[in-house]
Amino acid sequence: MKFLQIFTIVLLLANLIYTGCILRETLAPNPAIAQIQELKEHTMIRDTQLIQAVLMLHHEAGLHDVGEEFMCPMCDQIKKQMQMVSK
Repeated sequence: MKFLQIFTIVLLLANLIYTGCILRETLAPNPAIAQIQELKEHTMIRDTQLIQAVLMLHHEAGLHDVGEEFMCPMCDQIKKQMQMVSK
């Protein structure tokens, strides 16, 4: 009976130590996650720049109405000028 009590205590301690180690690993900052977040931000910026470049080409070619396209830098510039004139 004494053996089972000691064995149970040893298993409990081993389980607590293992849980502590796992918890420490999960709470430690991981530099790979920070790099993934930075990569995500750079990818979004690059994609936005590519879309704006395509929309500028469409604007110059006349494929969309002037001042109507949402992310077109040239349309945005025209909208700002019209707002300044209307004030």
